[in-house]
Amino acid sequence: MNLLFLIDNLCGGGAEKVLIDILKNLNLQKYNIEIFLIRNKGVYLKDLPQNIKVNYIYNDRNFEETKLYNIYYWITKTHFKINRILGLKRLFKKNIKKQYDAYIPFLEGACIQLVSDSNLEGKKIAWIHTDLIKHNIMSLKEERKALNSMDKLICVSEGSKRSLLKKYPEFNHKVMVINNPIDLDNIEKKANEKIEEVVFNNSYPTFIAIGRVERVKGHDLLIEAHKKLINDGFKHNIAILGVGQEMESLKNLINENSLQSSFKFLGFKSNPYKYLKEADFYIMPSRYEGYPLSLCEAIALEKPIIATNFESAKDILKNGKLGLIAELEDVDDITFKMKKLLEDYNLVKELKNNCSIFKHTLGFKEKILDIENVIDG
Repeated sequence: MNLLFLIDNLCGGGAEKVLIDILKNLNLQKYNIEIFLIRNKGVYLKDLPQNIKVNYIYNDRNFEETKLYNIYYWITKTHFKINRILGLKRLFKKNIKKQYDAYIPFLEGACIQLVSDSNLEGKKIAWIHTDLIKHNIMSLKEERKALNSMDKLICVSEGSKRSLLKKYPEFNHKVMVINNPIDLDNIEKKANEKIEEVVFNNSYPTFIAIGRVERVKGHDLLIEAHKKLINDGFKHNIAILGVGQEMESLKNLINENSLQSSFKFLGFKSNPYKYLKEADFYIMPSRYEGYPLSLCEAIALEKPIIATNFESAKDILKNGKLGLIAELEDVDDITFKMKKLLEDYNLVKELKNNCSIFKHTLGFKEKILDIENVIDG
């Protein structure tokens, strides 16, 4: 059975990591798998199984290390925007010469639109990772048309399903939930690797957050909460793993508040698990999320968690049994929840124990079978 998975690129995001793990675990005796990228770039390219062919529209790898990259990126971005207006069928057919039994756009937006516009005969199965009400990727008309052309819509959480059906109740018959799986054995193995650098020059408790450094992730709220706690005498550190557009402005905010020694951006790490293991707590102050992989990874490593009340938070944290849930964009509540973890040893012990009991449900086996059943069905 010939499958084509589509995704924008293989840069360091959660959906990209999930796709790599799924591709590594699908039955390659049963499926002939190829991948289609809008941009051929990303840290996860090297992690693709060797027998999976990579197709693409723009080969960013030829320009990424050159001074011409910004010009190249602007030209190709403009080219893609024009083709979105004219219809993406020609662009897709120009780069894909064969037919597949199933087309699987693994991200919302352009990839679903590529498949929708191309009038393809195979099965079409789209993954929905985000809250489509809060995250407007296309116009309502374009999005409805694209989703309508899919045979199945796979939401990664009950929360993303609820938001999709609130927006498009007519798609109820083709929506199902398959939570993002995580590779528990690999996480535990990598978590035991040694951290070479010294991150903080003190032994205070450390909160860690993992994800793109963008406004949606709420790092600005975390800086405010951190400052409040420091001013109240609660010594602690915060480490952020990830890169993104907000990095410089947030670093400036840290410098303005003289927090450089206790709040640090460590950049993208190919192995975040060893840092997560060494941290005392995991925190996710996001404004919205789909089904955040790093939250599940924190559960796998039995970390006491604070997450804001985005759509899937209660589902993942089992209504607070696996972590504390703070109100969205509420600095005072985030600060209060952080203070609770810093003060209440028994609460920390209880959350760790609950994660230890629950984490075994997050693995691959059942979810890969669910994915294969959807593809085969």
